[in-house]
Amino acid sequence: MIPFRLFPSSPERGSSVRQQAEELFAQIRSAQSAVQTAGTLLRGQHSQRLGGPGHEFWQYRDFQSGDHSRSIDWKQSGKTDRTLIRQKEKETQQRTSIWLQNDPSVHFKGSRKSLTKYECGAIFALVISMLGAKRHDPVSLSGVGALSVDDLTHVIEEQAFTPSVDDLNGHEIFLLGDFLDPLSDLRRTMFDGIPDYKTVHLIQSLDPVELDLPFSGRTVFEAPAAHDREQILNVAQIRTAYQSKLHAHLDEISHHIKSRGWSYTMIRTGQDYLPPLLDIILHGGEA
Repeated sequence: MIPFRLFPSSPERGSSVRQQAEELFAQIRSAQSAVQTAGTLLRGQHSQRLGGPGHEFWQYRDFQSGDHSRSIDWKQSGKTDRTLIRQKEKETQQRTSIWLQNDPSVHFKGSRKSLTKYECGAIFALVISMLGAKRHDPVSLSGVGALSVDDLTHVIEEQAFTPSVDDLNGHEIFLLGDFLDPLSDLRRTMFDGIPDYKTVHLIQSLDPVELDLPFSGRTVFEAPAAHDREQILNVAQIRTAYQSKLHAHLDEISHHIKSRGWSYTMIRTGQDYLPPLLDIILHGGEA
């Protein structure tokens, strides 16, 4: 009986998704700044402590033969009897790959005003892309390739892509979807195709209606990918069995993901997305 649909999704929400992503990104940047001020290394930082072309100041060092005069920090040198170079950290690019589920299952929402599971995943994808752009790291969407934040927004709005595990080539991989298929199918089509040495974060988005089944009396459920309909005369009578089966599935997914050394996060669409994203970005998520 899962997934099911009550209301058709509304595809004209790209601007709202982008706006929410920008607001979330701003909050994350603020939290990152606070952590950096405290002198803590953030998860995802990949600077090599070597001098070279980069973006962040590392240290001052003495001017040496072969250094360009333009690299001299005259102000700092004037405070000492030495000629000093303002040296930056040498950085390596870290590629990030995003797998965003895009099938009828994730275009479900439990109320007309809520976001679909796809839109929830899209917000996360855009925030990940914004963080990559801030670090000057390439971010790829499976089924499309490396994209700027603006291009990713457009692709998300159009929904014209088919994700595939075959092009998840990033050092870090984010899997975004509802993952309601049986674990055996998910392993065959996705999980088993990802090498163990990759850093992988699975973010499972579910609608509160799917989790709570808050209906009473006679209810008709419609499969999102077909015209199959099922009528339940008294939903309250099946709620316990339904939730037991669903939570068994979630536990199975979670156990498998953690056994691979990956991080697993389950969220409700419409909840405050900042805490789970911060946990992943600052600490690596629950593994």
